[in-house]
Amino acid sequence: MLQLHRVRKRYGTQEVLSDLSLELGAGERLGLLGPNGSGKTTTLRIAAGLMRPDGGRVSVGAEARDPLQPETRRSIGYLAERAPLYDALTVTEYLRFVARAKGVAADRFAGELARVIAAYGLTAVRGKLVGQLSKGYRQRLGLAQSSLGDPELLLLDEPTNGLDIVQLAEVRAMIREDNPRRAVVISTHLLQEVEALCTRVVALHGGRALELGAPDDAGPGIEDRYLAALRST
Repeated sequence: MLQLHRVRKRYGTQEVLSDLSLELGAGERLGLLGPNGSGKTTTLRIAAGLMRPDGGRVSVGAEARDPLQPETRRSIGYLAERAPLYDALTVTEYLRFVARAKGVAADRFAGELARVIAAYGLTAVRGKLVGQLSKGYRQRLGLAQSSLGDPELLLLDEPTNGLDIVQLAEVRAMIREDNPRRAVVISTHLLQEVEALCTRVVALHGGRALELGAPDDAGPGIEDRYLAALRST
């Protein structure tokens, strides 16, 4: 569903991604682990077709489509670290706006709105102004808009950042249960997040990907594997 091959990205004199390669299959939830400034957001923006890499190759889906093409972008859902919400709209109005912007077909429009409202627990607030929502509901709404159109690839940048323990558990369950066949990339700097959500973990270090495996693999835990990988580079 996603392939990055030797991707490079530089901001001025700073090389953020130097030789990044990774692959993601259908049904996988890949944790992209790393400290702030390690290139997680840049990687997601390149994968979403929102930023052009300086080098390397990026493809989406079994047909290896270019994410910079508008048709390919419709198959990708993206949640930025700060979700682009419009406070003056109601929840339903906002989701309708996003669905139209994504080009959701007329015969799927009502069904898609109903699906994401139910999947992300927004029924009770569907008529409420976005500006009146709590942090937890705003994050649910951001996830719901990223899922509109039932994309085959979902890219989530720090999707549970700032949530309390109850909201955290609820949002994690929603991500896991929305569409188990979908490929998902979740960027985070929290070990607990990848252990709770992901089927596989990759760490970013020095602009490259360090494969850490699945959280439930036998042997050392993700933290020990992460530290060992850093020591070996």
